This record gives sequence, C-alpha cells and structure tokens, in this order.
Amino acid sequence: EFEMGRKHIDTSSRGTFKTFTHLTKDRREHIVEISAHDIYYDGKPAWINEVHDITERTLMEEELLQYRSHLEEMVNEKTLEMLLANKKLKQEILERKKAEQAILESEKKFRDLIEKSRDGIILVDEKGSVIEWNSGQEIIYGSKRAMVVGKKIWDVQFQHEPNNKRYQENYEKIKNLWENFFKNGITPFKDDLLLSKIERPDGKLRDIQQLYFTIDTDKGMMMACTTRDISDQLVLEKQLIQTQKMEAVGTLAGGIAHDFNNILGGIIGYTDLALRKTGNDSPIRKYLDQVLTASRRASDLVKQILTFSRTDNKEK
Repeated sequence: EFEMGRKHIDTSSRGTFKTFTHLTKDRREHIVEISAHDIYYDGKPAWINEVHDITERTLMEEELLQYRSHLEEMVNEKTLEMLLANKKLKQEILERKKAEQAILESEKKFRDLIEKSRDGIILVDEKGSVIEWNSGQEIIYGSKRAMVVGKKIWDVQFQHEPNNKRYQENYEKIKNLWENFFKNGITPFKDDLLLSKIERPDGKLRDIQQLYFTIDTDKGMMMACTTRDISDQLVLEKQLIQTQKMEAVGTLAGGIAHDFNNILGGIIGYTDLALRKTGNDSPIRKYLDQVLTASRRASDLVKQILTFSRTDNKEK
C-alpha cells in the first residue's frame, strides 16, 4: 500500500515545498509550506514532512509587493512628471535662447546705430562714470573712446573746457552740478538744448549743441547726451546775417540815392537857369559853374549807386 501510494504522488512534489492554507483548531487560517521526503525508518521506507508556518512572512511579502507596486506607481508618476518637466524645460530653454538671440541682434542694431550716428552720443552710469562714447563723439571732441570710458563725466567735461575756463573754481562748479544730479536727481540742463564751446586736445575750439536726458534704472538714474557740432552752421548763419545786412544797406542806399537824385535835379536845373541869366563878366558866374560841376559829379555818383541797387535786386 505504501508503494502504491508513493506511485500516485507527483515525483516533482517530493523534496519541494508546497503552500497550503491550514485551519487551526480555533478556526484561524495559517499559511504553511509542506515538503515531503522519502526516508527509511527502522529499515522500512517512510515519509517525513516538513511544515513551516509562513503566515507572517507571506503577509510581509504581500505588504512588500503592495509597497513595491505603490512605489512603482510613484516612480512612474514622478517619471512622467520629470518627462513633462523636462519637455517644458527644453521649451523654456529654446524660448530663452530665442530671446537671448533677439537681444543680441537688438544690441547689435543698437550698437550699429550708435556707431554710425554722425552725432555724438554719451552714456553715463549711476555713479557718474562714462560707459559709452561713440565714434561721432570722438570726431567732435577729438578724444578717443579708450581715453574717456571709465572716467568721471565732470573730469571729461572740464578737460574739454576752453583754456580760459580751466580753473579750480569752475571745476568744482561742474563737479558739484553732476554730483547733485546723481544724489538728488536735480539738474539744470535736463531736456534742454545747451549751446557751449569746447576745446579739443589739438587746441581747436568748436561750438556744440547738446541735449541731456535721464534713464531710470534699479540702481538710480543714468544720464545720456547727444552732441552736435554746429561750428560750421554758426559760420553760415553769420555769413547769412552779414549778407542780409548788406542787402538792407543796398536797399536803403538805393532809396536815399533816388531821393537825393531828385534833389540834385532841382539844384542842377536852377543853377543852369541862374547861369543863363548871369553875364559872362559877372563875378558870381564862376561860383555857379562850380556848383553845376559838383552837382553833375554827385548825380553821376548817385546813378552808380542806383545801378548797383537795381543789379542787386535783379540777382535776388
């Protein structure tokens, strides 16, 4: 019977543990592992079973599996969040690169605009140091950018004052004006066109026109200035004024000459009549001849003035 029973047992089950649910006497379920082994006992074949209560271990394994499943879900969620965040970060990086490129292009356009401007452009930071001095400013002032950038604006301004204004009292005045602006934001030359004269390092005097305006920043206020050399313009204006004066004098002279010519006509006419009624041996005849000669000479001079005046008017 023992041998027949052994034949009915799956040989794969022997020597391995199988899991079963076991009811205890008090009707509680326990999970057990049972393993059957062939042995000889007292010289006879027998079975021996090993039984292990694995309830706690199984419960722990189930909790571990649940925890592992929960952990995997969390990992998957975090992975998804990271993927989405990474995608968003890549998009932000791409947009930032585009913005940076746009800023670089804008700065290049701004730099080209400043450098190609024929007017001078100055930019002063919140502490009074020159941070921009374009090529137009170099041409007007005769000072290279490298020699000016980093210096205080009041030192640069005083350096280019005409020689007769380069004294200590004037330097202190210029410095106080600028320091007062950077400290209190008060300036007498903001948003006004200022006309002044500068002296270049080569000794040449130039007349300039400047416009100052402020730029608000997180650190305070910066000052910007545009400069234009109006020396040639002033020369042309003076020439124009002189020409206009000459035109006015010519017009006035023409009017006076016309009136004077009328007076001379009367003098010549009456002198000629007086000579006809005066005998050749009269002592006053020679005086009348002198009056007539002088009047005719004056009339010729008046005609020249009138001719010049008419020619000038035709040219206009």
